[in-house]
Amino acid sequence: SGTPTIANTYGFTLQVADSQTPPATASAPLSITVNATLTQLTVVTTSLPPGTQNTAYNAMLAATGGLTPYTWSVTAGSLPVGLHLNVSTGAITGTPSGAGISNFTVQVTDFQLSTASAPLSITITPAVPLRITTTFLPSGNAGIAYSATLAAAGGVYPYSWSITSGALPPGLQLNAGTGAITGTPTTAGTSNFTVQVADSETPPATASAPLSITINPPFTGILFYAPPGATSASGFRMVGTSTALYGSYSMTNHFGHVAGVAKFNFSGQVLGDWNNGSVASVINAMTQDSARVYGCGKIPGSTDSAWVVAFDKNAPTLQPVMSKTFQLNGKAAACYGIAVSSSQIILAVRTDDLICGMAFNTCDADRVVILDLSGNILSSFPTGNTVGDKIADTMRFTGIALAPDSQSVVVAGDRYDANNNLLGEYFSRYSLQGDVLVEPVVGGDAGVLPIYDVGGNLYVVSTVINSPTDEKMFPARVDPLTLSAIYSGYWNGGNPGPVSANVVMGVFQNPAGGIVVVGSLSKLGGSDPAVTDGGYWQLDFTNCSIGMQDCGTIAQKRTSVVTGGNVSAWNSGFVSGSNFYYWGTGTDNSDGLVKAVLGKNQ
Repeated sequence: SGTPTIANTYGFTLQVADSQTPPATASAPLSITVNATLTQLTVVTTSLPPGTQNTAYNAMLAATGGLTPYTWSVTAGSLPVGLHLNVSTGAITGTPSGAGISNFTVQVTDFQLSTASAPLSITITPAVPLRITTTFLPSGNAGIAYSATLAAAGGVYPYSWSITSGALPPGLQLNAGTGAITGTPTTAGTSNFTVQVADSETPPATASAPLSITINPPFTGILFYAPPGATSASGFRMVGTSTALYGSYSMTNHFGHVAGVAKFNFSGQVLGDWNNGSVASVINAMTQDSARVYGCGKIPGSTDSAWVVAFDKNAPTLQPVMSKTFQLNGKAAACYGIAVSSSQIILAVRTDDLICGMAFNTCDADRVVILDLSGNILSSFPTGNTVGDKIADTMRFTGIALAPDSQSVVVAGDRYDANNNLLGEYFSRYSLQGDVLVEPVVGGDAGVLPIYDVGGNLYVVSTVINSPTDEKMFPARVDPLTLSAIYSGYWNGGNPGPVSANVVMGVFQNPAGGIVVVGSLSKLGGSDPAVTDGGYWQLDFTNCSIGMQDCGTIAQKRTSVVTGGNVSAWNSGFVSGSNFYYWGTGTDNSDGLVKAVLGKNQ
């Protein structure tokens, strides 16, 4: 017995003797190991470093005292998902897949089975910080059901939504779990408020954003629309789907004149808005396929560029999924017509050499440009008749349509010879390789010649100038393959006076029968100033035959005076079921501003 003072292993031989006479003895080698003084087993790790979601993590637990080797375990709580504990080394490694704070208890066991524990935690921050992605909420109409959904990104899902200042319009409610704002607004006006989203971290991360909702008076068939940031706006082209209307516009802001697109439902609610911001731009034509809405026009500059833009119909926000600009052979270009096949975008593009004069040794006619659906140029070909390296005549484009065979396009425009003489207004059908298939004269001697595809039938409308005091609208329906006229005629709007000019901007099938023509009617009488009557007319050309004749009859005519303001021009339209929607420009009596105008069955 005793108290050892020096740690070591001591070997010795022990002998035992009994009480015989003489004593018997026995021996055996033995040893005693004196260990160093043991301290109490303790976990010395008091905190663990934070990590980042989807980024490799590495940390080490440590202990002191007791008798090694140690064994580690988690006895309460759990590590963040994706991390693992090495029981022999105490290493915590892995790639965390979630975010938040994980609380747990670790235990160390030594060789003598003594144990020690310590509470710890690991904070995993999100790979993407929490933010609100909704920047715009659609307007609504009093008395019409409203629905919009707030959106966020980053943080840890699921989210929780709240209003922290201001209030939603009366009649609307926010679903805290989904972010949906629904209800039937009861009062017109603009409500400003701040929304906050909280994620599922512990404690939750939050993000806030100021938003507003404008509730318009009940939609009675007229909506004056000013895009965000606009001091004035004009509605131009429109296409429609089974659920929405897309109207292009030109607006003025502090950057100048820029183009944009607004999306509406059939109750006049604004579902989205996009404009080109600070970039001067114009959208001259629109079309669609099953997945996208397309527009084309130009970006003005020292050398203009043709521009094509596309929007996904099913996207939650109205943002371009494709936007491309280009010039042709280093020359200015602008798009005036667009058609879409299953795999291609076909553009009617005006070039810088709009009309080729005798001073040119060579020049380029306007071109049909074929793009893939990503906006990359696949090919192009000039229109007009070439003689050597010179264009004998050239076409100034005003429209394009895909022919029913999907292998050719119909283009329209004014034709000029190389001496700048107007030859007339033409249809031309080209193969997509540039071969001329059909090219008859179909129009009068001046004016624009857009193409309107109405139920598979092609219509053209131009202005016929018979004399300085007699301008008439010239409509013609033509076969889309042969381009032969099925009927033609003229109509002066039934407008008496020494001069009447009819500017036609669209031809559409009327759900009630007949054809709807939208545009503007200008009248001059004596010394009176010009009066613009932005009406539309439902016309019946059933009794028209081939040849120039005043055969159009008026089934219905609307004037420029509408509820809440005055319309200067109806520029486009769309038929949905039994309703006719149209899109144009007018003055809102409530504030005197020029705005885009959406109308329904006016």
